[in-house]
Amino acid sequence: MPRRVWKWTSRWNVLKLKKIVVLHDKGDYGKGLAEFTKAFLEADARAEVVFYEGITPGAVDYTAVVQKIKKSKAEAVIFGGYHPETSKIVSQMRKKGMKTIFISDDGVKDNTFIKVAQKYAEGVYATGPRDTSDNPMTKAAEDAHKKAYGTDPGAFFLNARTPLPYLFSTPSRKPAAPITLR
Repeated sequence: MPRRVWKWTSRWNVLKLKKIVVLHDKGDYGKGLAEFTKAFLEADARAEVVFYEGITPGAVDYTAVVQKIKKSKAEAVIFGGYHPETSKIVSQMRKKGMKTIFISDDGVKDNTFIKVAQKYAEGVYATGPRDTSDNPMTKAAEDAHKKAYGTDPGAFFLNARTPLPYLFSTPSRKPAAPITLR
């Protein structure tokens, strides 16, 4: 079983979700994730996809889809997309008193999601690659980036940065020293 499927299955066994809405932002990344999720859920009798829908990215208001989610009595929403839409949908759901579990992808792995959604970001599940923030090499690279550019690196900096020394190594020797930012 692929690792991502195993991880999702293990979480699903804990959450025990039965009625799920699958949404996406109509983009290649979000829609691809949603299609994978929908197929995965439909192949397993433990849950039902109550509806599957693409939303319009950049919309100011998602009341119609939020109402549809509420009416469906779904236990969870799985969204493939990015933080601007996620923050709006989650905020609108919570303002309507909905406690529906919200699960999204690493497109929400950005501090902007928390800044925009504010208190409504609490409790949102976000999938993503392994957390490498405790790796000494990535900490050093993050510090070097801050020193060189005066800002925090982007959301995926650590995950992109971690394998670089291995790209410049050979199998017969240890990884190269971290690359210095100029």
